[in-house]
Amino acid sequence: MMGIRSGCGATAARRGWQWLCLLWVAAALALAGCSDSPPPAPQISVQPSDTAAAVGQAATFSVTASGPDIAYQWQVSSDAGSTWADLPGATSASYTTDVLSLADSGRRYRVVVAAAGVELTSSAVTLTVTPAVVAPAIT
Repeated sequence: MMGIRSGCGATAARRGWQWLCLLWVAAALALAGCSDSPPPAPQISVQPSDTAAAVGQAATFSVTASGPDIAYQWQVSSDAGSTWADLPGATSASYTTDVLSLADSGRRYRVVVAAAGVELTSSAVTLTVTPAVVAPAIT
């Protein structure tokens, strides 16, 4: 029974047993934080929506998503969604276009949301660009 008795005695054998117990408890606590289940996949709760803006203005698209350490990548398609290209630097929950021209009308936008090794693509939305409204001149 060397070193296993109760009380506050500090024998060398008891100190070794205490360290063994502390290591076991630390390992158990570390394993308690582990899980066989994967982290939650990202979820999109609010999809982007079709947007209209006038020539000379910018348009903003946004998405609401949840998940651990979410990453965003907005994409654009100029061929009705057949092919998609990443928009450089468009890596947040919202994306604002450059100043628009009529040639931008009809472009499609979507965002890829990634978390926990899972990618989820939003619905694709359409940008409509309208001619700029010019007030009549008073002469």
